[in-house]
Amino acid sequence: MDDSPVVNLNLNPHHQRYYYHDLSDHLQSGYPISNPEPEVGVDGKPVARIEIGDVGYISPLGKFVRLFNVHLEPGVNGQPALIDLPEGFVPTPPKPNMIHLTSRNTPMFAHIPWVSERWGEKVLRQLRGHRTASSDKIGPGAILATPQITNANGYLMPGIRSEDALNTIHYVKHAQQNAKSWHEFASRRLGLELDDLIFVTGVDRAAMWATAVHDGKKVQALDFGPKASYPDEEALNEAESYWKEYLQSLLDRCNETLRRSGKHRRGEKDDADEKYEMEQRRLLEKRECLRGLDYDQAVFLRYVRAKRRDQQGVTPTVHHQSIAGTSSEYLLEKNDYFVGSSGRERLTKALQFTDYLEPALDYILKYSDADTAVAHSRQLYRLPGSFWEKCLDAWLMVEDGVGVLSTERTPGARRLSIAQVLLDLFGVA
Repeated sequence: MDDSPVVNLNLNPHHQRYYYHDLSDHLQSGYPISNPEPEVGVDGKPVARIEIGDVGYISPLGKFVRLFNVHLEPGVNGQPALIDLPEGFVPTPPKPNMIHLTSRNTPMFAHIPWVSERWGEKVLRQLRGHRTASSDKIGPGAILATPQITNANGYLMPGIRSEDALNTIHYVKHAQQNAKSWHEFASRRLGLELDDLIFVTGVDRAAMWATAVHDGKKVQALDFGPKASYPDEEALNEAESYWKEYLQSLLDRCNETLRRSGKHRRGEKDDADEKYEMEQRRLLEKRECLRGLDYDQAVFLRYVRAKRRDQQGVTPTVHHQSIAGTSSEYLLEKNDYFVGSSGRERLTKALQFTDYLEPALDYILKYSDADTAVAHSRQLYRLPGSFWEKCLDAWLMVEDGVGVLSTERTPGARRLSIAQVLLDLFGVA
């Protein structure tokens, strides 16, 4: 029995990055916030919840920290005073009827991959006479749990409420026009790079949550919330115990199902099934210890992001993928970073902020003379792949040194030259 402790996911930057990369690659639902609980202000109270139009960054503790909102007047609803805003800041009123509201009842977003044994391993196993055993196993992954809640009237409410701006091109254009002033402001005030800033265009909110990473057999790191809902340390410990048992039960069930695959007819139950059902009934009764009623916990963000060209060209990006045999060691990698208690201190070894927009941002910088690239997740479908797509469908627009993916219908957009494509793909022009 593995009795190693389950650590706090948001006290280890490696666990945070794995959580993001694994869930974002698997779900494509936006940026999964590893610590959805709102930032706490100097008065000890949570700051204003994340809204469309926020410009901010992800802190070392996995929270989104808002710097300002492009739609708010200075000093209104948590907006800083004019002196604490980017130079030349002018609020842009949101367009009416351009917010799409939806709900989702999905109680869990889990990546629990089944890793099949390789062909060579299977042949070697059979040559050794082990014809029935299998080395199929559960691979490492990440989990986000967003359980449904029961309101005061006894009705079951959805686990997630979503808000999305419909006019994302408007936000891309706004970021294109203001990227340089935002970078100057963030760099001067907080020492942030433009790459660190995100401009929110959509948010998924939950009332309660748990985030975790696992190695296929055991939950290694876990966090849950909202912690502000629990009256004391005892209640917090009880909730933490519930989440550990619940998620570990899920992993155990998946491993048991894989181990027994092919040995039982569909619909046939045995002692393991009955044991699991009893465990689920016990956990369902224990679930009453969880707290959370307000949809103020941001679990997914969708946004516009920018990236600058450095002096040597496009900054290379390394993505950590959940590859069987390597991710377990990656998850267990020791934490040699310093994280301040407020979440605002810089790490002693800076981890470059990367996300699923990197390919689009790098593409813009590679195929244009832009100093800065701007992209949104809804524009990823415009990212060409094959030779012919690059020749026929690749359109870019650059204004004042800032480039975006575009279409032929956009005034000022230009298509890639065939010479550029040939040079990139074949080394000839």
